[in-house]
Amino acid sequence: MSHYGDWNAYSTYEYGNVQIDYILDLTDDAVRQKLGTEFDHLILGMTDKAQSYEFTNVIGTWAREKGFKRTIVPGARGLKDYVNIVVFKQTDLTSALSGITPIKIK
Repeated sequence: MSHYGDWNAYSTYEYGNVQIDYILDLTDDAVRQKLGTEFDHLILGMTDKAQSYEFTNVIGTWAREKGFKRTIVPGARGLKDYVNIVVFKQTDLTSALSGITPIKIK
């Protein structure tokens, strides 16, 4: 059980054909290497509550300052089999998902 509660209580959706620009892809080994980080640093908040999101908040702040509007990050559950897209502004998210019907993942 994570600090979010029971994952079974949440629904997960997939959106297809989403057009996104100005995105920092932290799932790419080469990008993480250039930033001086690795996969385990990005999921530290999932395994070490004392560290929580300090490291990822620094990366998010840096990304926004450099003009990125979004990041692709390893899944919040610390798994390598899916990713999350973090959008910094609600208006950018609303625009990117406009007209796209989500598919619920079971």
